[in-house]
Amino acid sequence: MVRKPLSSKGRKLVHFLMLVGGWLLFFAAWWRVLTTQRINFPILGWLILGALIIIPLITLLWQRHNLHLYKRKGPRLNLRRVEEHYEHDWQGLQVRADWAGLRAAHSIEIALEPDQKRYLRRS
Repeated sequence: MVRKPLSSKGRKLVHFLMLVGGWLLFFAAWWRVLTTQRINFPILGWLILGALIIIPLITLLWQRHNLHLYKRKGPRLNLRRVEEHYEHDWQGLQVRADWAGLRAAHSIEIALEPDQKRYLRRS
């Protein structure tokens, strides 16, 4: 899907100003943090070094994992089939419904009873 470009110069200018404003706000917030807090530089250095190593390493491992899946299974050609049996809800209540009739309903009522949940077509 190709995204349509912005329609006018005014919109482009607004988007550009919002982008620049967002970055200025970001840097101003960090400047405030860095100038008002006492910083322990050795710990900060280890945090930065760790982030520069760990984040790319996790990304690389995730990419390798996905490439391994692709080589083993091939490209996705369709969606996976899932079971459509909805007999119990997450609380364990038995579910009763006429699913074919409910597909065409404009409104559905859910009746809760002590041992079951019923989906009813509203008139």
